[in-house]
Amino acid sequence: MGIPHKFASRGELILPYDMLPIEDIEVTESMYWSMGQYIMKGADFVSENPQLFGAYITNFSCGPDSFLLNYFRDENGSKPSLTLELDSHTADAGLNTRIEAFLDVVDSYRKLQADQGIPEEEESEFQKARIEYEDEPIIYDSKGEKYSLEDDHVKLLIPSVGGHFSHVLSLPRALLIRLLALSFVPS
Repeated sequence: MGIPHKFASRGELILPYDMLPIEDIEVTESMYWSMGQYIMKGADFVSENPQLFGAYITNFSCGPDSFLLNYFRDENGSKPSLTLELDSHTADAGLNTRIEAFLDVVDSYRKLQADQGIPEEEESEFQKARIEYEDEPIIYDSKGEKYSLEDDHVKLLIPSVGGHFSHVLSLPRALLIRLLALSFVPS
């Protein structure tokens, strides 16, 4: 597909995240995937540098990327970034159009910064639902309400990971919750 060449032929320098000085950047301990940690370190570095803009290249329906992409976008805030989701049907002309549009947005963003400054993002009262790991996992909803795994407000969605897991789901609720609580404990 020649994506780096497509940027370079338009006069843009490409820096893969592994060329950035990201070794000392901390990543949240809930980011388990090592590649996800590298991507988020790169996103953190790019978001702090006004001359850098991120491009996230992913495969269509890649499981980990479906999570990482939201973290990547959150890290960039209002700063423009490009997501290219590729599959076997991706057309070269479509990639060219997306890259040109992204570079136009970056150019407009830079002009806004120079002319009048980019306004600060407004603080939102919304907060993401999250899990905090104390002695047992504690679930916080988007309103800040706190729940245990045993609470009826908590619905667990468990993907199928093979035949053995369906046997685990047939366990009594209390035992299943205890097993899930053990699996949430960070190492």
